[in-house]
Amino acid sequence: MGAETPLVHAQGGHEGISSRTGPSDVAGLPVPTPSAALPSDPGRAIASSLLTAWDKDRNLSLTDGEFGRAARSFFELADTRRDQRLTLDEVLGELAELLETPSAPASRQPLVPGVPGDRSGLRVCAYLAESLVVISDSDGDNEITAGEWRRASRKSFEQWDTNADGRLVSAELEKAVKSCLR
Repeated sequence: MGAETPLVHAQGGHEGISSRTGPSDVAGLPVPTPSAALPSDPGRAIASSLLTAWDKDRNLSLTDGEFGRAARSFFELADTRRDQRLTLDEVLGELAELLETPSAPASRQPLVPGVPGDRSGLRVCAYLAESLVVISDSDGDNEITAGEWRRASRKSFEQWDTNADGRLVSAELEKAVKSCLR
């Protein structure tokens, strides 16, 4: 997983992302919607959405503190069974909500028309969720404990912070997301 993605719901949505009433965050900045953001470059669109949602001081970068709070919040929101363990379905569900992606089964999500080989919507979320589970599930039991999530998040932040300045900027986050989508 590499980056902790927890966020806190704000009236049915995530902190920093509208509660499905319109594509803007709490600061009024636009949040990419799946139809506008995911078609040609899902890695960039997802990185932009995450940065917008998690960058609490609006300095266009994520500190390890911002990233860590986001990761903890993501875990808490995704843990719908309240058992301190995440399944792939829980990760996918929360990721799809975070990125405001329709929740139709991945097999029914069409490829983007006119863009050969491009993945969109829930399919992109499914690839990303599977990568996050593989990265985080250190004991291979197909569930992620809170401890596994914390360790994977810390390790991911360190790996993704390629210039070691203690901040993830857009380009670093985009590269990280794209690596998870491969």
